[in-house]
Amino acid sequence: MFKKSLVLSACLCGLFLTACGTAKPTDTKSMSQTTTQTKGADQGIEASQGESSPQSVVEGEKAPELKLVDKDGKEVSLADYAGKKVYINFWASWCKPCLAEMPHLEKVYQKYKDNKDYAFLSVTSPKDAKFNNAYALDEDQETIMATAKKAGVTYPVLFDQKDTAILSYGLRAFPTHVFINSDGSVNKVFSGELSQETLEVGLKGLQ
Repeated sequence: MFKKSLVLSACLCGLFLTACGTAKPTDTKSMSQTTTQTKGADQGIEASQGESSPQSVVEGEKAPELKLVDKDGKEVSLADYAGKKVYINFWASWCKPCLAEMPHLEKVYQKYKDNKDYAFLSVTSPKDAKFNNAYALDEDQETIMATAKKAGVTYPVLFDQKDTAILSYGLRAFPTHVFINSDGSVNKVFSGELSQETLEVGLKGLQ
């Protein structure tokens, strides 16, 4: 039986999971370290970011701005959703937990897509040169979209550019989930495969 208290406890403690599902406890306050999760032989290694240090995403503080691009090349920013309750799913096409949770995310999206109070976004870091991601953590746009289509995803898939998401949100693992209140403050942020019930609890908890 699903135990919400355990999930919320893990969120509060900052329990991060690697892309291959190996538990790696990490304090959310230390996300400013110069490492980020990237694809490797075991799909769960960390690589140095050199001089570019990811920032921390702190619950209760204002969510960092995002400058993204949709599949048609249209620019999209977090500011476009001002006043809405926003859920962001950061993922990668090679990440098994990301793929496993997609059907759950899609079911919840179908429930909320017509609710104007909510915005449901997914973000990847493609390696195509046009996106200017020096630390690209995913495959090319074509591969990403093919993966989403195969999984039956209809929710918006957006692409990071100039490493905005990686650095601003201090991404260290996939999938990572960020819940943002209508006033722009971060409600919850945690990593690991998400169930349908957990996602709905998170959305209902937004203010």
